[in-house]
Amino acid sequence: MLYAYEDMLGTYWHKPALRIIKGRIEDHPRGYQALVEATWIADRLGVEYPIFIQAQFYWFDKWFNRAVRLRELCSVGSKFPAEMRVREYLKLQQVQKLPVRVQCISRTIKVDLNQIDKINQARLEELCRVWKLSEEEVLRRFARPGVGYFDLGWLKHQPIYLRLKAQGML
Repeated sequence: MLYAYEDMLGTYWHKPALRIIKGRIEDHPRGYQALVEATWIADRLGVEYPIFIQAQFYWFDKWFNRAVRLRELCSVGSKFPAEMRVREYLKLQQVQKLPVRVQCISRTIKVDLNQIDKINQARLEELCRVWKLSEEEVLRRFARPGVGYFDLGWLKHQPIYLRLKAQGML
């Protein structure tokens, strides 16, 4: 996902050799979290990483006339979240036959399970803050099957989620 982002950023700025991350991606927590979440979203949607990245660049260029920042790849608190941007981009691609400009690049990233727990907890707190909802209301809205904002392994260890599921509210 990182290579696809860097390649698209290089294409956008007409600098094909551009590399933005120096050293290990794990040393950049916000960027690392965004990449892991973007990877989950892309995998859940079944789209290749370059297509996911192209969708984000397409909409940010159209709306703001700039490249998408790494931390904006998977904005879930937005009125037009990353998942929706990809779906709309794919619809446009089918209708207008938008050109695919990046080759498929995939890379396996070693993910620390403690990091996944922190990411899910941070996502829960962000959704509570952005939507001004309690944890229970956020889980009721965003932890439904098929929505996939949270890692299922993490959810199975959350008492509120287990209670809602037992009550048939999910």
